[in-house]
Amino acid sequence: MKKRYIPLLLSCIGLIIIGVFFYYQNRIIAQENKRLQSIINYQESIVDYLDKKKQAALGLAKRVKYAQHSFDTYQCNLRKVSLKLYWKNRQNKYLKSLKNLWQHLKVQQQTLIFATNAGMFKANHHPVGLYIDNQQQISPLNLGQKRGNFFLKPNGVFMVTSNNEARIVESSQYPQNAQSVSYATQSGPLLLLNGEIHPKFGKNSPNRNIRSGAGIINKHEVVFAISNEEVTFYEFASFFKSLGCQNALYLDGHISQMYLPALKRYDDGGNFGVMIGVTVKQ
Repeated sequence: MKKRYIPLLLSCIGLIIIGVFFYYQNRIIAQENKRLQSIINYQESIVDYLDKKKQAALGLAKRVKYAQHSFDTYQCNLRKVSLKLYWKNRQNKYLKSLKNLWQHLKVQQQTLIFATNAGMFKANHHPVGLYIDNQQQISPLNLGQKRGNFFLKPNGVFMVTSNNEARIVESSQYPQNAQSVSYATQSGPLLLLNGEIHPKFGKNSPNRNIRSGAGIINKHEVVFAISNEEVTFYEFASFFKSLGCQNALYLDGHISQMYLPALKRYDDGGNFGVMIGVTVKQ
């Protein structure tokens, strides 16, 4: 073979090797995507099955139109589902994303019905304010004065007690309401307090964003909502008021996500601190 053909031959061999490499890489990726989709389909089928068999226990998921905006909502009864806060896995590593939370619970053979991020956190994933996990205080109450949504007073605490009661209280009132608290997260600002919209929210505010929050229907009924379009704080608070809430708390803004299979919503990302998860009661 003439030497001048050797570089061409080597180039051809190289292209063949690269082609084979990408072929098998694409096959691996396709197989992994197929596997992940089968997991999602399985999870969806489980939730659909449970929805038919235990509709009342699972809670109510709705996409609601209000004031020209759309909100995804999930309302549940804490006597019929298990609502907990999650931050780290069993290896003491931060969960961070809704997908990791889903996988964490799947290993424990628990079916995740609903999940969302649970309030403000620092760059190191630690809560800005109060965090109670399974009756243990992980982070203390923060009554400081700084800039930002968290510190727009009045802010508040969302809590779940050992007898499955839910409350949202103004932060300074938490110590008087801290008996038998199993889970609690502090965030801000409060959207509603005793049926009144936060006094600093303006009807004509230009401050619009994706927003998520939690509201109390009664001592056992909680409703979570996330806007599908950018809304003002006033609009978001008004929406919770229209749902019948007396007290409601802002959780977070544009980074917020929601896992809600009943609405075919499978947000799985995030780089969060504490998260809220609802599972089928064991």
